[in-house]
Amino acid sequence: MSKIDIEKELTELKTKFAELMHMFEEFESNKVFISAQYSTLKQQVTNRAKELEKLNISGELNEDEKHFLLPCIKKVDLCCVARTGATDKGKLSSSIYDGEDYCSYWLTELQSS
Repeated sequence: MSKIDIEKELTELKTKFAELMHMFEEFESNKVFISAQYSTLKQQVTNRAKELEKLNISGELNEDEKHFLLPCIKKVDLCCVARTGATDKGKLSSSIYDGEDYCSYWLTELQSS
């Protein structure tokens, strides 16, 4: 992947987290939807982290993927601590906020490299 492709993937992921975070303004009416979307997003991140790890082990990642994409996705995967199907506002908001924050951090690192 090129830097542009990595930036696009991380920006899309950050946007998904940001959209969910915005829905917390009316958490009670959006709780089921937020939970379902978070669960889907968490599974996508987990699957992507596993895929990138396999590619890394087999030596198929380029330098930018190794230094930016892989660590970002792994960190986001680790910070999504709310369980799939969770409806606890605190755990969901913490996981979603952290996911968005790590994407922002790695996007900044990528853009400044």
